[in-house]
Amino acid sequence: MNKNNRHGDSLVNKKKASILMIAVLLLAVTIVLYLISFYQVNTRKNTPMRTVQMSTMHPVYGSVESMINAKETSLVAEAVVMDNGTVRSVRDVADENVPPDVHTDYVIELTRVIKGDARVKSATIALMGGAVNGTNYVLEGVPTLKKGDHILVFASRGRDSKYYPLSGGTAIAKYSGRGQYSLTKETIAGNGDNDRSFTADSLESMVK
Repeated sequence: MNKNNRHGDSLVNKKKASILMIAVLLLAVTIVLYLISFYQVNTRKNTPMRTVQMSTMHPVYGSVESMINAKETSLVAEAVVMDNGTVRSVRDVADENVPPDVHTDYVIELTRVIKGDARVKSATIALMGGAVNGTNYVLEGVPTLKKGDHILVFASRGRDSKYYPLSGGTAIAKYSGRGQYSLTKETIAGNGDNDRSFTADSLESMVK
């Protein structure tokens, strides 16, 4: 009887030891995975973002009025940016030295449609550039948007139903206060900053 008890106690002790060993191994694996994840996150944080300056041929309009009445202009509207953008990247060629085709899509809520379908309340605008795999692709004159920005956009509608700002993505005017919006020389040639500044009300009178 005593032998049976000792044998039973031995089995119980072995099971306890096995369970304890498994628990220790699981804890060790968890700690190792956590440390790996922590290292990767900090490595990404500490790795400087590489910037690649892109260029493209695009039309520069003589005036705001000529742009708003251009045949390719299908939407002119005041809007609020609803998100911080979604980047999409497509590599057209295998050569790694050739930058991929990078766009950042933003969802916008239209608050005032000056030209276009007034029934449209929201839209997606696609801007050239964006951050992909540690590299930030930047196109001169194309603004970086963020959630909550108030903008006035001049865009053409693509076959994918997204709206592409004119002049290579530069035709987005940010609100500068007192009802004023401003564009840059990458969009409007003009004779100075005054020719590139306007209000939404003034645009209404330009539409033909």
